[in-house]
Amino acid sequence: MRVVVALVLLAIVISATAITTAAFTASSTNTAKLVMGDIVFDVTPAGQIVETSGLKPGADRSGTVTITNRYVPASFSVGFTGIGTSAFASTLQLTITQTAPVSRQLYSGSLTGVGSLSLGKLTQGQSAQLTIRFLWPSANADAALQGQSVPLFINWNATT
Repeated sequence: MRVVVALVLLAIVISATAITTAAFTASSTNTAKLVMGDIVFDVTPAGQIVETSGLKPGADRSGTVTITNRYVPASFSVGFTGIGTSAFASTLQLTITQTAPVSRQLYSGSLTGVGSLSLGKLTQGQSAQLTIRFLWPSANADAALQGQSVPLFINWNATT
């Protein structure tokens, strides 16, 4: 059976300004537990994953999120939507590292280039942990980035 569960885990609005106020802000609409048919999983934290207030050129921020499978074995993946192709989205660098149950880098590159990333199969009670890192390279402080925004939604997918 194939069940796709999409969960808006992190809604990020990225805004650029020329002054030292927040250039990248985020709000989270995490759901701590999701049940869909035979698939039951928890996502923690149930709040903001990456502290993004005050992000400006040269900033480097990261956070950790854990997904725990509570019932039937399932193959999990994570996807990112809403990004678009703006110059600002192309400027921001994203690194996704899985730290459990295996340690491996899943993605490193422009925010605009990230696609669906496989986390592998999780058995009942098993967790996958990800570190999500945003970097705004200090060399890219282009004034044209001022006032731009980029929404980012993280979607969890599970297939049995």
